[in-house]
Amino acid sequence: MSILRDSSILQASSLLRAGASVGTALVLTRALGATEQGRYYIAAALFGVVTLVFATGVNTIGVSRQAHAGSKGDEETRRAWFGFAVLAHGGMALAIGLCGVALPLVAPRFGFEDREVITWAMALCWTPTIELLRAVTGLQLQAGRRMVRLAGLETCTELTRSFLVVCGAVATGSIEGAVIGWIASSLLSIPLAWQAARTEPGAFPVTGLADVWTCVQRAPLRQGIRQGLLLGPTRNAGHFVIEVLPALAMARFGGEAAVAYLRIAQRIAKAAAMFANGVSRTALPAFSARVGNHVAFRRTWIRTTLFSGGLVGSIWAAMLVSLPLVLSVLVPLDYRAPVTRLCFALTPCVMALAFASVAEAFYIATGTLRVSAWITLAVTPLGVAAILVGGYLDPEVGVAWGLSFAAAGEFGHLVYSWRWLQRRQPEVTPTQAR
Repeated sequence: MSILRDSSILQASSLLRAGASVGTALVLTRALGATEQGRYYIAAALFGVVTLVFATGVNTIGVSRQAHAGSKGDEETRRAWFGFAVLAHGGMALAIGLCGVALPLVAPRFGFEDREVITWAMALCWTPTIELLRAVTGLQLQAGRRMVRLAGLETCTELTRSFLVVCGAVATGSIEGAVIGWIASSLLSIPLAWQAARTEPGAFPVTGLADVWTCVQRAPLRQGIRQGLLLGPTRNAGHFVIEVLPALAMARFGGEAAVAYLRIAQRIAKAAAMFANGVSRTALPAFSARVGNHVAFRRTWIRTTLFSGGLVGSIWAAMLVSLPLVLSVLVPLDYRAPVTRLCFALTPCVMALAFASVAEAFYIATGTLRVSAWITLAVTPLGVAAILVGGYLDPEVGVAWGLSFAAAGEFGHLVYSWRWLQRRQPEVTPTQAR
């Protein structure tokens, strides 16, 4: 019941954030137009490429290990992993900002020569550093299962970002205002995170900044980085194929306006898929706490997988039915037909991601991250090829169909998870089963 309760809290937060994301994309259709909106999304995609270089999954490892230590009452281990989370996230955020400085030299080599877009992408690379306090606070709230406070922090941050991006775009009518609004929202996340941290002191195994430094000195860097590097290929490859590559491919094959159409369709699809995020993020500490009880672990995995897929599938079906009417009211005429076609093409992608939403939590809890990396590395080249070939053959919808083909590789994680659970069915007493 605790998983369903925590999931419900995060589901409500996901609903608000997804609505804000879709609403922002729809308002930008009026404020910027297809071409300028496409340029904004290209800048965001270039920023996404830089973040992938350093996104190793170490933050998720920190959450899992803290949750496990907390369930055992091991406060020293929990403090050490807290120090690791602070050190790892801070290092990655700084590295992303420094790496962004190289974008003006690297991006033109791959055909992206719009200097203004590159400049604003470079500015976005410093937002992870600005949002360091918010990120660490969110990790601690998740590890401590303070889901109400976590949902509040994330919702406030996302609503603030959406509002300021829209205000900037309306004020300037260009990419400049939208990106400035994004950066301003990152700055405002600092007081929001500070307030959340003050109201949930139990989520932090420290009493002050000096204590944070003590935890950082005890951080198990070697162990955490090794495990994070195993998780990194799974997360990086998935994010690259699902979020970054489609926009860049559409920019090359379909043009800047086509990027805007695709991003709106992806935002609509993500609004449905985000309902799975509440389940997956709750599953991580829940799996970690139950990993020693096979019966409880298996039952939790089955419930979360079916619940996630069934919930998202129902929501997506309802969204597709109402899509033509909604688009006729909310977006300009030139957006309606291409966005509708793209949304239908993304249906297999949405369902694959929904059913496989707890795969990452499963791998972390069971210590099988190496298998996750191998599966991902095996299917990612096929996904990349499908997106590029689809975009070449059909500049309007081919990228979306290639994206759905790429997402089908997520079912490989489900197959492995089920086989792992089937091979490990020890005899248990009724007391263990409860």
